[in-house]
Amino acid sequence: MFESYTFVKFFGILIAVVFLIYRFQLIMTVIDGFKKWRSGKDKFDADKNKYLKMQAELDNIVASGEVVKLNKSAVKFELLKIISSENQHTIYFSVDGGSIFIKAITSKNIEVTDFKPAGYIPPKSSAHFVFPKSNNENNSIFLEITFEDQFTVTHKKNFVLSIQENIFKEIV
Repeated sequence: MFESYTFVKFFGILIAVVFLIYRFQLIMTVIDGFKKWRSGKDKFDADKNKYLKMQAELDNIVASGEVVKLNKSAVKFELLKIISSENQHTIYFSVDGGSIFIKAITSKNIEVTDFKPAGYIPPKSSAHFVFPKSNNENNSIFLEITFEDQFTVTHKKNFVLSIQENIFKEIV
């Protein structure tokens, strides 16, 4: 039937070529997988080294006594508006720089009768406090706001408030 076995030889060569191609693809798949694993390991090592470097820098700052820099608050208070009625003033202000928890608003000149929202104020939101009208309207009113930031560090900021000039500024 097959005198020279050409068909069998051709079929054998074809199977050998297919096997070599499959073997080459298998080797390339293994090599690619190793490269991906190695690059992922390198990325993990780089992240770990970055974390260890930042931790060492933080330890150096703490050891050198520069912790005062970490104690300053980035929270900013800004006057929105002042509304005066017959017997009281309402001061609206915004809070920017993170969420805070107001502990107290105190003053030597006035007595703050109401504060809303009481306690927690979300970032980039507003709040207001109310105090009764008095003879100090022509003078500046000095306020101290005591609050905790999102890291539960207590801060005190002093402000000057002028009703007539519409000023609410931090005293540094």
